[in-house]
Amino acid sequence: MPASRITLALAGLGLGAGLALAACLAWPGIYFELSDRVRWRLGLDRMAQRQFEHTTTQVQLRGDPSIGPDATLLFGDSHLQGLPTSDLGTAATNFAIAGETAARLAQRIGRYASAQHARRIVLLAGTNDLSAGAAPSAAADAMADVMRQIPASTDIVLLALPPSVIGAALRGARDSLNLELIKRCADRPACQFVPLVTLARRDGSLQQAYAAADGVHLSGAGYGALAALVAQAIRQNQATPHPEHGAR
Repeated sequence: MPASRITLALAGLGLGAGLALAACLAWPGIYFELSDRVRWRLGLDRMAQRQFEHTTTQVQLRGDPSIGPDATLLFGDSHLQGLPTSDLGTAATNFAIAGETAARLAQRIGRYASAQHARRIVLLAGTNDLSAGAAPSAAADAMADVMRQIPASTDIVLLALPPSVIGAALRGARDSLNLELIKRCADRPACQFVPLVTLARRDGSLQQAYAAADGVHLSGAGYGALAALVAQAIRQNQATPHPEHGAR
C-alpha cells in the first residue's frame, strides 16, 4: 500500500477515535452504555450499577447516625428495596439496594454504624449472585459473611430468595441456595429463616398475581404478601426475645 494511503488510513482512524472521544465527553451516557456492554461481555459488573450502588450508599449513610438502638433495618437487593416498610408493623429503615449481590452487601454492611446496635435486621440477597454466574455455595458464603458482621445480640430475619415467573434455568440454583441459607441461619444465633413458598405455584414459579410485568420482581400484591410474611416473622421474633439482648 502506498505511503499516502497508509497516512490517510491512520488519519481516518485518528479522526474517528477523536470524534468518539468527543461524543463520550459530550454525552457521558454513551460512554457508560458502551462500557457496560463490553464489561457484560467480559462477565464483569456494569459501571452504571456500581455507580448506582455507590450513590445510594452515600445517601443512606447520611441518615445512618440518627438511627436508634431499637431499629429494624432492611438490607438486600431489589426484592427488598421495594418493600413498603409501613406494612411491617414496626418502625423500619430500608437500606436495600436494587441490583446488589450478596458479595457486595458483605462489603457494604460494615459501613453502617446502625447495623452494630440495631434490634433486628432483615436480609434478602443472592439472586443477583446467581444471575452473575456465582455458585449457590458462594452466594451462601457471602450471606454468612454478612451475618458474621452483625452482632450476636441482634436478631436476624433471613428471607429465602423469592420465586420468579421467568428464569427457569436459575430455579434449581435458587432452590439450592435457599437450602444453603437454611443451614447458615441455623449456625447463627438469633437467626430466623423465612421461606417464601406461599408466593409460588406448584411448579416453583412465582404466582402470576404476585408478579410484576417483568416476571422477576413483585407486584403490589406480591409486596403485600411479602410484607405480611416479614411482619409475622417480626411478631414471632418480638414474642421470643433473644437472651443476649439483656436489658435492651
